[in-house]
Amino acid sequence: MLVYEPVSSRTFLLAIHYAYAICRREDLELKKSLFYHVHVPAYVKRHVAKDFPDVLTIGMVRDPRANVSGRYNHSLAAVDSERLNTSDALIYSRHNYRVTAKLIYDGLEVLRGLPEENYVVVRTEDLHFRRDDVMQAITKFMGISDDSCLQQMTFGGLEWWGDTIYGIKPMNTFNPRVVSERWKKTIGWADWYVFEGLLCNFFDRYGYPREKYVSDTWINRLILFLVMLAPTTFERGIFKAYFQPSNWIKFWHAICEEGNSTRPLKDYSRHAYYRHKWTNQGLNLDKPRWYTKTLKSSNGGQPGRSIYIFANTICYALNFIYILGEVAHRWLICSRAFIRMAKRSEILPPPL
Repeated sequence: MLVYEPVSSRTFLLAIHYAYAICRREDLELKKSLFYHVHVPAYVKRHVAKDFPDVLTIGMVRDPRANVSGRYNHSLAAVDSERLNTSDALIYSRHNYRVTAKLIYDGLEVLRGLPEENYVVVRTEDLHFRRDDVMQAITKFMGISDDSCLQQMTFGGLEWWGDTIYGIKPMNTFNPRVVSERWKKTIGWADWYVFEGLLCNFFDRYGYPREKYVSDTWINRLILFLVMLAPTTFERGIFKAYFQPSNWIKFWHAICEEGNSTRPLKDYSRHAYYRHKWTNQGLNLDKPRWYTKTLKSSNGGQPGRSIYIFANTICYALNFIYILGEVAHRWLICSRAFIRMAKRSEILPPPL
């Protein structure tokens, strides 16, 4: 597909879609649109909009009170436990809530600077309550014709059953968790209040009723600012896990097994996930650590194992400093959200 084209992120993305369509024996002359699931909000402005300035963007929003646990536990913690070495997963769990907060508070901000007529949002809950209306509105926005396949959960004609990372049985239907209110039994008052306060304009725009931060007054804003500085439920859980002897023992067993090669180390240098995935930015996972290189160069010898275990123990001991740094980073994210809320300057696209 690219034999007569310069290889770039734009031409590569087009070539992948064209090649897929050809393999499915589809007529490229009939194609009017490419629908690409970006999945990570930050990639819209960083990559897609640069290559396709006239891109139409359909954002997905959801009640953050109901979404925070899934993002933290499944999209981040569960993925880390699968992708990282056990020792690294335990160390880098410190950044999971900060990443979750960035998704929740900054998700729509990636649209800032793009043409306002080129983006809209869909409430995820509406795919359950009014799916037909939503799908028709999407086709109108995209400029394509309606089709019965838009009412089916398929990909390339194959049924879509979900992802096991979410810890639920595969289902070819709308996930009932999305519209469940069981989050009300698990979310703390402070977290609840902060979500509704920092996102009160978001809640009002998209029809999510506020129950704790009911009135946006100056006194409530002062309370909100003070409450948002306190560690969240998830951050307290991270602190608690750090000081639990059982977690230290779990970490010690992991590094001993990794050092003794009874638990094979993953090679982060040969997989683009570790270098390019936005949640891994700043971790430099693709660059081998000196103590890992020492372990490998010793071919599993005693000096290399000892150095690997000792260095990892020091890293875990110092991890408390990094945990505090992640909390401070989350404060910065919340502070920016607080300013946008007070100025009513958020990016809140029209809902379909």
